[in-house]
Amino acid sequence: MLSSVFVNCDRDDICTEDTPKTPLMIVKFFDAENPGTPKSVNNFSLVLDGEDYLLFDPVSTDSIGIPLQTFQDYTHYIFVNNYTDSLYNYDKIFFTYTRTDQYISRACGFRTNFSQLQAALQTPTEGSWIEFVEIISDSINIIRPNDTHLHIYH
Repeated sequence: MLSSVFVNCDRDDICTEDTPKTPLMIVKFFDAENPGTPKSVNNFSLVLDGEDYLLFDPVSTDSIGIPLQTFQDYTHYIFVNNYTDSLYNYDKIFFTYTRTDQYISRACGFRTNFSQLQAALQTPTEGSWIEFVEIISDSINIIRPNDTHLHIYH
């Protein structure tokens, strides 16, 4: 006796890799002495304030996409420049925003869009490397996921 089983998958049962998820905050770095000129950060990384580990291995870059916390209306990051095991420069930037969850599908769940983004650079201390920050777009959403949101001048 032969029997067949057919499994029927609805479109909502699969979340493909190309389905847009929560967008990243796009940050670009510029020369503080010549604000129109992009300037790479050497051995750059991030630490979530209160944690003891880097979010990613150090990279040299003039722009990067970073995640914001989706379960609260703020994220505090330590921006690290010239990271080595024993020597580095860092600054803290405090981000606040309003979150809006958007349903994608049963398989993918929700994504979070952000609005009213604000950034506050902690008062510089010894070892600071960031001169100032500027919000370029206060809305981080899936409609325009590649827009630049923040300029950092160093």
